[in-house]
Amino acid sequence: MVNLKKVRTKKPNSRKKIKEVTLHIFSDATGSLARHILDSVLSQFPGIEAQLVLHVFQGKTPEIKRALKEIDPESSLVAYAFVSEKPRKAIVKVCEKLGIPCHDLTGPTAEFIQRETGVKPVIKVKNVHRTDEEYFQKMKALEYTLQHDDSRRIESIDEADLVIVGLSRVSKTPTSTYLGSLGYKVANVSFVPDHGLPEELKKVRGKIIAFTCSPERLWEIRSRRFQNFKSKIRSSGLDDLPYYSQRATAKEVLEAESVYLTQRFPMLDITGLTVEEIAARVLKTLGVEGQRVSYA
Repeated sequence: MVNLKKVRTKKPNSRKKIKEVTLHIFSDATGSLARHILDSVLSQFPGIEAQLVLHVFQGKTPEIKRALKEIDPESSLVAYAFVSEKPRKAIVKVCEKLGIPCHDLTGPTAEFIQRETGVKPVIKVKNVHRTDEEYFQKMKALEYTLQHDDSRRIESIDEADLVIVGLSRVSKTPTSTYLGSLGYKVANVSFVPDHGLPEELKKVRGKIIAFTCSPERLWEIRSRRFQNFKSKIRSSGLDDLPYYSQRATAKEVLEAESVYLTQRFPMLDITGLTVEEIAARVLKTLGVEGQRVSYA
């Protein structure tokens, strides 16, 4: 006679599946990392309509309990990123009691690093946002970047970590500012084909990247600036102004790309890319190393 082992079947999840969900993010710090992770993951689920609600600086059990009791368990999910173990245990316990699914965004990662390195973490929430030398270096880089926007202070361009060259409205300023916040000193230089390139760029040849864009997209971006003046522009016969004209924009892009090729500047087409994507490609293309970060 064959002994059959009793197989324990998992009880089916009685919770109703939902496509419109409120995702509550709990953090004992600013919650920016947790939000970034979830934004990236949710982008892979176009069939879900998610509303993010951040509960920040929630490191104490009573605060966590109060917040969770106000959440609708039928239409909500909980994700948390706590440095300390105590709030992690508290939120799991309360969520189980209330029937709210929850997920730990940071605990497993800390455990993985500890397991593989043999080093125990030092649990201090303030370490997440340190005001140390690295922080102040980032502030200096951002200050430099803001001062060197749109060809300003070009005489000190040689102090830049990288230089962005491009036509008007190709995301030079937002990308520079984002990179500056990461600790890179960035100068951006506006290029006008009729005026050529400034002589100062010869000092930073190996640090330069040129931005380009599809003429159609660039014209679309530029024309938005004139949205409220379209009728006036047409009635005044100014449709062929170089900045406003679609044909002139296409010619400008071709001329700019020709110069970039002649100068052997690495070129990046920013059409359809987010600022974060552009920044990552800039750093990878130029092989720029930052504080504890390098792009391979």
